[in-house]
Parts: sequence; C-alpha cells; structure tokens
Amino acid sequence: MPTVNVSDAEIYYEASGDAAETVVFLGEIGFGAWAWGWQYRALTGPYQTIVFDTRGCGQSQTHTTEFDFETLVSDLVSVLRATDTRSAHLIGCGLGGAVALIAAKTTNRAKTLTLIGTAATGSELPLSRLAADPQDHAALRDSTTTAVSAAFADEQPTVIEQIIEWRSSEDASLKQWSALAETCSAYDATPLYECTVPSLVLHGEVDQIVPLEAANALADGLPRSELIPIDSAGHLPQIEHSRVVNDHILGFLDEQIEDGYY
Repeated sequence: MPTVNVSDAEIYYEASGDAAETVVFLGEIGFGAWAWGWQYRALTGPYQTIVFDTRGCGQSQTHTTEFDFETLVSDLVSVLRATDTRSAHLIGCGLGGAVALIAAKTTNRAKTLTLIGTAATGSELPLSRLAADPQDHAALRDSTTTAVSAAFADEQPTVIEQIIEWRSSEDASLKQWSALAETCSAYDATPLYECTVPSLVLHGEVDQIVPLEAANALADGLPRSELIPIDSAGHLPQIEHSRVVNDHILGFLDEQIEDGYY
C-alpha cells in the first residue's frame, strides 16, 4: 500500500499509467478516493493518474485536527514528490477544488485546473450538508441524496446504496470532518486574477450544496477559464453524468496540451 508521511499524517495514494502527462484528483470534504472511480478509469492510459485520500479520510491517517490549507497543499506536494511528478493537471471537487486553487496560486505544481462544485471563498462553500457520521446509515443517505439531483436519487437507487456503503467505510469521522470544515471556512482564493493557469469550471445546474452563481463568479474571476454547467446534475456531476464530465475533461486537457497553453 503506497503511502507518504507528512505533517503528522500518513497519506495513502494510488498511481497508474506511465503517460507523459499526469492528472491528480483531489476529493470533496470527508470523501475517500472512491468518488473519483468514474474518472480514474477513463483518464488512465491517455494520462498517468494519481488519486489520494485526504488526511483523515479513507486510508489516510492523521494524528491531529489542527491544520490549514498550507497543510493540505503540502500533502498534495508530498504525493507529487513521492511519485516523481514535477507538475500535474489538478482536478478537484468542493474542498479538493479549493486545495487545487490554492496550490495553483502558491506553488508551480499546477499545469491546469478542473474545478467541480467549487467556489472562490469558504463562505460560498457551505459544505455542512455533506456531514454524516459514517456509522449513521440514515445520515449518510440524507447527505448523499442532497449531494445529487432528485432525479438521480430516484432513478439510481443501486448507485446510491453503493455510495452509502463506500462512505460508511471510508468517510472521515465527524471529528476529522469538523476539522476539515473549519479549514474550509477560512478558505479564500481571491484575488482570482493571480491564478493564471488554464481552468475548466464544471458545475451541476441543480447543485444544492454550492449554488451555480458561485461557479459563475469563480469562472468570471479566473482570467483563463471556461464554465460548463452540467444539465440536471447536483453537486457531484462527475458521478451523475460521468461520461459527459469525462468528455469535457479530456477535451479540455487535450486542447491545452496540443496548443501548449500552460
């Protein structure tokens, strides 16, 4: 099991492929790496892919609840070092998108950004509705159905049950979740014009967690960005409409690489 030790934590990661370009996935608050399964499989091959569990989530362990965005960015950089990756295309959702944005502003590790369900400040990332005790099945169901569209929850009960099972075994404890939420509340990526890497903003049109207006403001503020709303999707469009999202991501990355925009 590959891990890297950093800042009172042991970060679990997986890396696949040997392509010249690398994609790194950064997860939503509390979630394990399972949430990128739909993208990990689709992008591996054309790209080397790296996915890791945020500290306190999944198989990543931590002995403290006192950390900030500098710590979370340091975790990312440590995984890049462990995989001999100089820089990468960062894909993040929610908290993971916030980490990707801060990494792009404070390091030279980001080639491009793909931001899903992300906003520019902590006040626009009201992630409390995603909180659930991993042992509380009813709470997991409630927060999971809140994170997707009502149509998806009704039409895909098997997928919802699978997500609840994954979350039950891999979600952060409520103590660790609260620590991550406190960190997120202090998040502020402004001024956005300082982030000059090419950016793709993907956002579910019926996101109940982060409103579409926050994505509009994010895309407007980033100088090299494009916003693509995902029709009828909630906060997790990469799960609800994985093929559509994967096509957008692959098209964006291929264009940036072909044209040498980063």
